[in-house]
Amino acid sequence: MRSKFKWIFTLLLAFSMQFSFAQEKTVTGVVSDNNGTLPGANVVVKGTAKGVQTDMDGNYAIKVKQGETLVFSFIGMQDIEKVVGASNTMSVKLLPTSNVLQEVIVDGYRSTNKKKSTVSQTTVDAKLIENRPNVTFIQSLQAQVPGLNISSSSGSPGTAKVQSLIRGVSSLNGSTDPLIVIDGVPSNQNVFRSINPNDIESATVLKDAAATAIYGNRASAGVIVVKTKGGAYDSKLTFKYSGSTGYTTLQEHDYNVTNTREILTLERRASEIGLNSTGLGATGGINGGPMTDAEINAYPIDVNWRDYFFQTGQTTNHDISMTGGTSKMTNFTSLGYFDQEGIVPTTDFKRFTLRSNFNGKSSDDRFTYSTSIFGSYSKRNQLDQETRGDINANVLQNPLQGLLSSLPYLDPNVYQSGQQLFNDFGAPSFQIVPYMLLDYLQPGNIPSKYDETKLLINFSGNYKLGKDWTVGTRAGIDYANEFRNFARAPQSYLAIVATPAGAEFGGIETQSTNRDFTFNLVNNLN
Repeated sequence: MRSKFKWIFTLLLAFSMQFSFAQEKTVTGVVSDNNGTLPGANVVVKGTAKGVQTDMDGNYAIKVKQGETLVFSFIGMQDIEKVVGASNTMSVKLLPTSNVLQEVIVDGYRSTNKKKSTVSQTTVDAKLIENRPNVTFIQSLQAQVPGLNISSSSGSPGTAKVQSLIRGVSSLNGSTDPLIVIDGVPSNQNVFRSINPNDIESATVLKDAAATAIYGNRASAGVIVVKTKGGAYDSKLTFKYSGSTGYTTLQEHDYNVTNTREILTLERRASEIGLNSTGLGATGGINGGPMTDAEINAYPIDVNWRDYFFQTGQTTNHDISMTGGTSKMTNFTSLGYFDQEGIVPTTDFKRFTLRSNFNGKSSDDRFTYSTSIFGSYSKRNQLDQETRGDINANVLQNPLQGLLSSLPYLDPNVYQSGQQLFNDFGAPSFQIVPYMLLDYLQPGNIPSKYDETKLLINFSGNYKLGKDWTVGTRAGIDYANEFRNFARAPQSYLAIVATPAGAEFGGIETQSTNRDFTFNLVNNLN
């Protein structure tokens, strides 16, 4: 009896295993379009993360069970779904999508699509903006929008020296900056320094004179309309985290800079023919004039001042978002933290952001509303030339200029403090540039801090009076509180040099605060 039971059990087990294996098989085929095969097309089992891509000839092979659905997709093409049947081959032909004509864009106080819009515009979606190591999202638009030229005259983290030109310079003596509109609230270009790029759903650049019919003469230099993210109706509560880390270094240059042996040889030759030496000479440094070839070749110091004036800066970004919606309300909430170190040791930028976007509608769908609340706080340590263009070429306060002017045979250990530097060398001179820069780049010696608190609050409501009539209102607040602190600490070399003899205290400090409040109200009848 027991052997009979074992035989029946074994037979059932073998049958179930055979049935299970029979369900999964390898399906192959070719994905093509009107022009031929499509390499890199996606073939995914619907409802799972299981998928493959087609090869260079459009071929694919995937293990799948009979009855499951394969989804075929490619950028710019309509998705096709096919149910796996008894056949082991399945080839599909994808057709171009019509989303280009139906894509929703925001070209002013309304939403429309490219087919209906009369404004020359380009829309960039979140896929091209998210997770890029840029402080401002405007930098992520570079090379993405025809006719938009973005340039920066500073590489400092959080710099405001970013210029955007839409179709060239539009004024000889007026502002050439485009108008910026965030969720219907007009703002200025510096707002991008405060906004978290991962909160942006799309950016539409309006490029021609038709934009002035919407915003008036403020749009004469073009408009950048930004729409932030929101939730979807009847969607599950979803949490998302994204983080990134990057590194920045000073770009390598091709300047033929002399090393210690070469500069000392030049100094000796200059001394031989009666020219003034470039070294420190009597001030206590090295002078190549009296040195022999053997002494020059054996000289132990050959400093690359790049290692002292610059560093590898680290960029860290963390974002947490929550999205969800019921049948009558949606929400998108996000928290963001961004930290970027500059390649100059005393520069950095930190930003904290909070956003909460609500959308809702009444039970009869006649009344719709939306609210957007955004707040950010940022701290920035910058070099003095961010606000003083007259010292850009100053080798004492510009590390890049000083790098090319610093003598490689000087010993970095000579520098101890600003007071010691003044006692040993006195007034500033070209020959002690690296020591003055070492003092300039000491933390706390020449602080230049910029703190900003930013609030953007927006509310809009629309009521459908009838089939063809809608009345609405939109109100927005843009508030900024900026605090700047610049100082030359008493212990710094530049402060000691500038302190009059006999003065009890040295150094200077300047503090300034600027507050800006803008309120915008728009009523409309469509």
